[in-house]
Amino acid sequence: MGDVSVVVADGEGRVLALPARDGWLLPGWDVDGGVDWTTVAGVNARASTLVGAPATTLRCLRAERAESGARSVVFELEVHGPVRLDGGEWVETGRVGAAAALAETGIEAPWRRTGWFEEAARWIATELEARGRKLTGAVEQLRTWSISTVLRAPTATGDVYFKAVPPLFAAEPP
Repeated sequence: MGDVSVVVADGEGRVLALPARDGWLLPGWDVDGGVDWTTVAGVNARASTLVGAPATTLRCLRAERAESGARSVVFELEVHGPVRLDGGEWVETGRVGAAAALAETGIEAPWRRTGWFEEAARWIATELEARGRKLTGAVEQLRTWSISTVLRAPTATGDVYFKAVPPLFAAEPP
């Protein structure tokens, strides 16, 4: 057993939260089995349904394992459209304890910035079209962590993968 929580920030010091008996909770869900904090395709799909708009992961803010073996994971998301969460409200970040990790920056990889995913998806579409291949679906984020992110782009002749890394690992994607 475990749980996944998501932080959706509005860029104005507020996060999406749900009212709880003792304050505010981040939106999320329970999971059976393990949670891999680097494999985010399933997280993005579930979060997209939860908030009513496509979402991608900017980073994992926290991954903890309890003595019982249950894992609790908190992801920071970028939402690509208007948010629609039943009962959800925009609340000051400081009022939602689990959102405090937003201040911890760690490695500032480009894929952790809002807008990066959409820019990368446009670049992928342009590059594929220049090579005579067109997208047949949406670009999907598969994995992300501090030293890389992996996207998949479906085409009529098969999937194409895109890996972004910091300069130190520039030789890795080829």
